[in-house]
Amino acid sequence: MGSFATVNTDMRLCIFVGLPEDLVVLILKRLPIKSLIRFTCVSKRWRLMILSDPNFAKSQFQIASEQQTLSRRAIHESDCESLDFEKPMDFRKVRCPFKQPGLHVRILCSCNGLVFAASSNSDMYIWNPSTGFFKKLPDPGALPSAILWFYGFGYVSTIDDYKVIISFDVSGKKIAKAMVFSSRAKSWKTIEVPYHPVFYLGNLFNEALHWRIYLHGDIVAFDLAKEQFRTMSLPASLNYHHGGVHISSLGSVGGCLCVIIQKNANDSCIDLWVMREYEVADSWTKLYNLKFSDQREWIADLRPVLATETSTFLEKWSHSYRGCKCELIRIGLKEEKIETYMVRKEPFYVIAYEESLLWLND
Repeated sequence: MGSFATVNTDMRLCIFVGLPEDLVVLILKRLPIKSLIRFTCVSKRWRLMILSDPNFAKSQFQIASEQQTLSRRAIHESDCESLDFEKPMDFRKVRCPFKQPGLHVRILCSCNGLVFAASSNSDMYIWNPSTGFFKKLPDPGALPSAILWFYGFGYVSTIDDYKVIISFDVSGKKIAKAMVFSSRAKSWKTIEVPYHPVFYLGNLFNEALHWRIYLHGDIVAFDLAKEQFRTMSLPASLNYHHGGVHISSLGSVGGCLCVIIQKNANDSCIDLWVMREYEVADSWTKLYNLKFSDQREWIADLRPVLATETSTFLEKWSHSYRGCKCELIRIGLKEEKIETYMVRKEPFYVIAYEESLLWLND
């Protein structure tokens, strides 16, 4: 296997012989991350360009995004393994470079191939699993609680700024404040929170983070550029205020904000709704209804991990007479077929990330 990979790499390198440097760079920008990491051993110049040139990293990610060739992987914190969504048997052990003995690392969310993670000693990091680069975030100061209530991570493209938002549970009281980190300012600031989000993870879409509001049939969005909150309505036909909805998890599919609904805990059916026009309440459309085959299980939680035009990947926690299990499942939207990618007896937390060369500047 190793010799074949070496021969394959040598054949690719022959293509570059005698080509103008500008053309070589253009070709390299169109290669997948796995190949680029392999090519860092070709020369010192290539290594510096691939791993240390922010313009190269941004161009490579932009081209892959526009051509829809980004490689998307799942990573889960229990074993720090990652898998390819297109090749479910492709598991890779990922070394977490900032993990310390005796401390647990929580993998929280991702943006542009960068992962937001937190250690059990309250240290927070932005980490690129593809390259191993990481940056420890500045200490936000004394935290009101060790219990992270809601959080999110996103990017403002117009000013090239990555932002993290965190808020903590304060003795069960209604949340009033949150802290926002800006990579450009390299500092934290405190903001007012006028709503009480129910989900920990803020779903990133359209350069805003989204949560469902506790005990209300609404979504709260946090505009990363303006650093302001606003509300959006869930589908009106759900009759949320009359107690008909047990779970609603937010995600995105096909360039639209989406919500996954399970109407009650014993219902083996789920609905996926998409907001065809962002922030237009009347544009909510039910994309599909899916019935799980096992009627003997109680579904405790369903959380979208990744949604595409053809598939939806969900983290599913369920209970039955056989005990508890946590699964990563794929739902094919056309054939309405369910495939299981991972199964564990204990809960695990999975996030999706794109492979990239990006990092936070010092």
